[in-house]
Amino acid sequence: MKRLIPLTILLLIASGAKAQLRSVGDVPADLKMSVQELYEDDLKRAKKYSGGRVKNKQQVLEASYNINKMMAGGHIVYGDPISRMVERIADTLLADYPELRSELRFYTVTSPEVNAFATGQGMVFVNVGMVAQVDNEAQLAFVISHEIIHYYRSHSLEAIIGKKKKDKTSKADLEETAGEMDDFIRRHNRSREMENEADSLGIVLFYLKSPYYKGVTDGVFDVLQYSALPFDDLPFDTTYFNTPYYTLGGCWSDTVSSITSRDNYDDSRSTHPNIISRRRTCSAALDGYYGGEEYVVTTEAEFLALRQMARMECIRQEVIHGEYARAFYNTWVMRTDTTTSQSDCRTLDKLMAHELYGLAAFKNNELEKTAVGDYKQIEGESQQVHYAMKEMTPEQATLIALHKTWELHRLYPGDEQFASMAADLMEMLRLKNNKSIIDFVAEPPKAASDTAEAAQGPSDNKPKTKYERIKQKREVQTKRNPTSYALTDLMVSDPTFTPELRAHLAGTAPKEAPLTAAHEDTAGVIIFNPSYWVINNHSDEFNVSKSDACETELTSRIMNTAKRFDRQGVDFSDAGMHTMESDSQYNDFLSLCEWSNEFWLSKGDFSMVRLTQPAMNGLLDRYDARTVNYTAVLNVEGLHGDGSIGMLVFVPLAPVILSEMFTGIEHTAMASVIVDAREGKVLSRQSYSYNVADHSDLLDGAIHDTYVRAMRPKVKEPKGYLGNRLAIVGGYNFGLAGYQTFKYGHYTALTPWASIEFAVKRNRTVALWGRYHKAYEDVKTEVETSWQEQHGSYYVTHYGTQSVQSSKNMLMLGATWREYRRSDFAPLGLYFGMGLHMVRFTTLGGTHDGNTYGFHLGIGRNYIFFHRLVLNYDISYAYTYGFTKTLDFDFSGEYKKYLHYDDAILSNILTIRLGIGFLPF
Repeated sequence: MKRLIPLTILLLIASGAKAQLRSVGDVPADLKMSVQELYEDDLKRAKKYSGGRVKNKQQVLEASYNINKMMAGGHIVYGDPISRMVERIADTLLADYPELRSELRFYTVTSPEVNAFATGQGMVFVNVGMVAQVDNEAQLAFVISHEIIHYYRSHSLEAIIGKKKKDKTSKADLEETAGEMDDFIRRHNRSREMENEADSLGIVLFYLKSPYYKGVTDGVFDVLQYSALPFDDLPFDTTYFNTPYYTLGGCWSDTVSSITSRDNYDDSRSTHPNIISRRRTCSAALDGYYGGEEYVVTTEAEFLALRQMARMECIRQEVIHGEYARAFYNTWVMRTDTTTSQSDCRTLDKLMAHELYGLAAFKNNELEKTAVGDYKQIEGESQQVHYAMKEMTPEQATLIALHKTWELHRLYPGDEQFASMAADLMEMLRLKNNKSIIDFVAEPPKAASDTAEAAQGPSDNKPKTKYERIKQKREVQTKRNPTSYALTDLMVSDPTFTPELRAHLAGTAPKEAPLTAAHEDTAGVIIFNPSYWVINNHSDEFNVSKSDACETELTSRIMNTAKRFDRQGVDFSDAGMHTMESDSQYNDFLSLCEWSNEFWLSKGDFSMVRLTQPAMNGLLDRYDARTVNYTAVLNVEGLHGDGSIGMLVFVPLAPVILSEMFTGIEHTAMASVIVDAREGKVLSRQSYSYNVADHSDLLDGAIHDTYVRAMRPKVKEPKGYLGNRLAIVGGYNFGLAGYQTFKYGHYTALTPWASIEFAVKRNRTVALWGRYHKAYEDVKTEVETSWQEQHGSYYVTHYGTQSVQSSKNMLMLGATWREYRRSDFAPLGLYFGMGLHMVRFTTLGGTHDGNTYGFHLGIGRNYIFFHRLVLNYDISYAYTYGFTKTLDFDFSGEYKKYLHYDDAILSNILTIRLGIGFLPF
């Protein structure tokens, strides 16, 4: 007895495929599992499969990560009519295996690719592309039985662990092969063994015992063999793009390529056996079995309605991903089918308008390769469409799209997107093709004799002015241009068309009421799918655990940055998706994924009317949001610096150069974009690349920089770390720092310093600083002093001189221009500085002993914590030359006209300093 279709399916079938495929019911646990949860579950199964020990845990972890990303990729649908049908088919196939059935969960994937696959976790996925191409339910049941075997025989675990279940390792497997190609072929031989096993066991264990039609194999493998072809292979009507007074010429091929898809191809380097091999194996397994039903859990009409739904979803995805030529042919095939319902016809008309509009937009913006592809790679009748769309000029594509869109606008006046696309196409004619209203003829073309007479002009002998002759000649030239008549029938038959066309071509069309500027709108920001990858440069190994943890932390950083700009962040990250409970939340996530895919087709460089915009507008309303933030970080560990030993001549740079020569460094790259999702406009698009680790202060600065450009557009060049341009820092100097005369040497001790640093550009600052040194000379000097001696109960004061080590106090004041070489957010990061300074000397007794002047250079780094606290280290070299006293001239003896140099000072100051400070504003 046939099982009843769930009420959800019946309602959707009755109403037609008006909307995209969407999920129904509570979010399954599979979609809410984190990478760590998946990994722990996979590791348990791997240990059980391999006998308790797993050598390559990294492979298991990477497999878990890939499954997690696939589940969060925005293509998985659950509880939908197609998934429900697949579940009922599985119930039928596994009627004798209730325990196995309880382990399996079935999902639909919104991918046009003809494919189905199973994972080791017990999840079975069926692409809408597969459902769209099969002829009946039995063929789909055959595919599902194949995928169930992959799970039942743990093929995914075998592929990861590299051990064959219940089989002893053969001699051939034990032989080590030296070449990569041998290893490649060996692994794919194993893959082909798995596919053969899935075919044969699927038939024996499940399909043969089911009530399904036993002569199914030819049809199934026909589907697989010709999976790259559209829904049908019908000759395209080359008059389809013509209008009553315009014929599209020069865009058609005389012939189309024959379908050459073979089933006996060389499969030695393929993961699957060739089609003819699989066809023979399966036919042999079913030999001697007859009968069965093509439809068991559905009727033929119900299955065809679900297949129609799958085909519509395939076309939607092709439009969303910009495959306009393929989508158009499939739409045309379905639209010419007389059995298509009226509601489905309306959906197909909408899709066709977007396909032609998208083609025109891409051609006018030189992105046609994505929209059309290489027509030479296309086989069958659909090649004609690919060829024509390749050969069309941007003007022809725009006129064809405008004509079709306006017709649909009249047919469906309530759909605002038709009107918006028509208006945008008119703007393309003006802005991209330099068209004006005089380039189009508003009356049907006359007969050939009338045209010739018009070209010669009236027969009267009245004299013509220069301007009348010019206008007459231009009118004749216009009528000779074939595209001038492309819109004539609309200009004649629709009184509203010509005024609107004229207004757009003149640039005077009324604009839509402008939205509040995004930076003035306090609506929230959607944090969409932040991504983080940590890779080791030596092993090319992907650090899954760190990447996953950093991704969660990155989401938190972006949310906190949004708060600083008075915007509420809406979490649509992978981790955020794991907390979703309702289908409405999950479907919003799918809508956001689809809108993002369609938006980035244009690379954000130009505005388009998007198929997914109505769903996106509804999402923005529900979450009170306006903008979407996309952020991705790549951190590469284990790199080596490019410092060379010759660079050590730059003494202040020596520590940094040595560090880069003998230790590993890291490279961090980051891209961050904020998009106005209502207007489809990029507000801020920034990329950053540094040869430093992914420090939290660096990431916070980059995220803030993106937000300030989007939310404060009047700020042409953001300055300062998180907007803080002033740093006040102080600390102590270490090392050699003093002065030397021509006669004496000296050293200095631990002394204090302080500075005020101000950001004048993104990565440049000016620092005003002062530091104190005390230098002790290698000579003794007599100083007046007093001391006391105790005599019994009283003290006696003595006056005189004492010999002490000579010293000078040095107060250095300077200004330094600093450039931050590895950061865009001064005063954060590594800097190189140079500037001028003055040194004021005083003697031990406090007497001013002179000033000297000089220049300095150095290198240092500022670390910032908690967005306010600054830690600094600096290595600098200062050169000073001057005199401590007034110069005397000696005109006697042999020293006549020579200076006394005893008090000349040459200062060579090498300083290592550490400091701590804060960012007040």
